[in-house]
Amino acid sequence: MNAKQLENWILDNYQDVIVTDAYRERSFFYNLDGSLTKGIYFSTIKESDEPNDKASYLERDGIYRLSVGVGKKTIPIIICRYSKTTSKR
Repeated sequence: MNAKQLENWILDNYQDVIVTDAYRERSFFYNLDGSLTKGIYFSTIKESDEPNDKASYLERDGIYRLSVGVGKKTIPIIICRYSKTTSKR
């Protein structure tokens, strides 16, 4: 799946989503009934590097980075699930 296909999938599968283009990336906001200026951020697709952000080497053909916002309670669950150590919290 390329970045455009992923964007289309998000828009086809989720209602009340607004897409903005800024800083050479596309950001997705949930905005129920247009009640907020932009909405609540939940994801970004980035296809190119920035001068201060080259670690991902996104300049390769067909490569992109998907960032997904998750709640504070979800982060330890994800880390524990995919980590070799168990969280003590």
